[in-house]
Amino acid sequence: MGQILNRSRNTPHPAANWNASKRTSFLSYLENLFRIVGTLTCRAVRAFALAALLLLCMGNRHAFAESAGDTQEFELLGTWYIVVHYRDASAAPAGREFWEDKVWTFAYRGSRLQWSEYSAVSFNDDRGRHERLAGGRTIRSSGAWRPSPAQREEIAAGLSVNPQSLRSKSLRGDPADGFRSSGSIHSTSASVIGYSETWEIEDPGKQPVFRRVDEMSSGRSLAIKGMTEYRSAAGSTLALGKLSGSFWRDGAQTGSFVMLRSGPLELANPKKWIKEAEKMKATNIE
Repeated sequence: MGQILNRSRNTPHPAANWNASKRTSFLSYLENLFRIVGTLTCRAVRAFALAALLLLCMGNRHAFAESAGDTQEFELLGTWYIVVHYRDASAAPAGREFWEDKVWTFAYRGSRLQWSEYSAVSFNDDRGRHERLAGGRTIRSSGAWRPSPAQREEIAAGLSVNPQSLRSKSLRGDPADGFRSSGSIHSTSASVIGYSETWEIEDPGKQPVFRRVDEMSSGRSLAIKGMTEYRSAAGSTLALGKLSGSFWRDGAQTGSFVMLRSGPLELANPKKWIKEAEKMKATNIE
């Protein structure tokens, strides 16, 4: 049974140490090359070697800058539990409230930010999360479930997640300007439907806005786009280990969300989730 360790915000990320080591090695390599060139006795050979060395440095400057990366620590890094409450304008009866939850993790992979989501989450104390229908079928509870004090303690200690529910994207950017993944559709064939998702985070260091834009199209049809947005409220701050704000999905589902800092994740054995399958099948009561 594997574990995902939740790195402290004050602990330097290994990527930062790796990048610093790589920069030091690169500079030492250049220093040695210049020293060797300086020992050459023939002026013409020395000039030729120096010119070749300068060209080498210029040709690798972009790769060197990429390897250095901006991997500064900021509050969003780590593991977060998210619970969403919303109303669906397309669902009946009107005004009915729904909920969903998930776990997000944010960590540097080299110079990029890896945003991962686990949509299948398990509590030891499962009270209030599911309800049983006639015939014994168990489904997600209706209304606006919120974690109890005991369940909040579980969140702080770390939850169990199904590794098969993982979705993840690599994002470019930095804490000052935000992060964004690539998401272009490459297929233009009339007989092939292309699908892409773009994940982005605005103002990740202060008042984050988490946005996902999905697009589906083919060569002979117009693109169909959708968007899900989690927008933090003014005054809500990551520094306290909690973030709240508004939730919006395709205009039909609107509501609110709460993010709570979580402990290390436990990657559960998939066999454990066989018993949970009925709970994960239905989001709403039929």
